[in-house]
Amino acid sequence: MDKDKDMSRRRFLKMAALTGAAMCVGPTLNKVTAAERVWMGKQQVANNIPAGMAAVRTRRTLGHGNTAFTISAMGYGCMGLNHNRSQYPSREKEIALVHEAVERGVTLFDTAESYGYHINEKLVGEALKGYTDRVFVSSKFGHKFVNGVQIKTEEDSTPANIRRVCENSLRNLGVETLGMFYQHRIDPNTPIEAVAETCSKLIKEGKILHWGMCEVNVDTIRRAHKICPVTAIQSEYHLMHRMVETNGVLE
Repeated sequence: MDKDKDMSRRRFLKMAALTGAAMCVGPTLNKVTAAERVWMGKQQVANNIPAGMAAVRTRRTLGHGNTAFTISAMGYGCMGLNHNRSQYPSREKEIALVHEAVERGVTLFDTAESYGYHINEKLVGEALKGYTDRVFVSSKFGHKFVNGVQIKTEEDSTPANIRRVCENSLRNLGVETLGMFYQHRIDPNTPIEAVAETCSKLIKEGKILHWGMCEVNVDTIRRAHKICPVTAIQSEYHLMHRMVETNGVLE
């Protein structure tokens, strides 16, 4: 019994190490439908994931209706590849790790402009080259940078900055469309309605498929959703950070 528990724990830890947490949701555009057909066909057949191998074998849909976005049940949070961690492997090993995640069934990779200011996006773009017909990538906007340095006392979700970040992300990642585009943090000087309207335009232009927000309260979500339906919310949630339990987001 103890041996079985130990093996289960090992499998869980292996899965957790392979696939970082990422939130996302399913298709509204024809391009998404085509991508999902690829996921259901090419990926499942080509991967030939052996029984017993740690892998993501099921899919998950967040959102509903026109905002629904279907991806692997777990996504890969790419921040730790180079940012906000004490140590990380060589570039070759990082790229190999991303490739292995794809082969094991992960279809959503989460990055952001601020993870080393373009460094993480470029790394993920390089790693996913040749795989973009099988996966989705999400990135984020909202932090303020001046000459590549984050101004941590301010945020910038002005329409002009949202568009600038979007274009940079598309170029860094080597994709035509972002699966998800999150507001990283609320900008107190830019109404959320203006943010939602800008994202709505980017969706219509085919530059993003869906949009979401990070670390927001219920009122902000509802105000934004009225302008452009929100597909996903990212919230830090663990034993040491449980604010999401009291701000109504989980209700």
